Amino acid sequence: MEGKTLRPLCHQPKLDPRIMLKKLDYLFPFDAFVSSLASASLWFLVNREDGVFFSLGVPSILSLWVGVRLTIHVRATKLKS
Repeated sequence: MEGKTLRPLCHQPKLDPRIMLKKLDYLFPFDAFVSSLASASLWFLVNREDGVFFSLGVPSILSLWVGVRLTIHVRATKLKS
């Protein structure tokens, strides 16, 4: 038993670093959530029109996140080949 090495119980595949979430990826959903909370509070507490205007930022933030991720992915695949 002294010479045996321990094996892991399950196989853990290597993760592709291009797919893994970076620190930047946590910022965009957090900003979208904060914008959603702010627009809901504006809607109910201040003025409905301001809340609707502020809520337009949520899809904009999420689409910007998709654009950034696609740009990073495309550059990584171009550098790899």
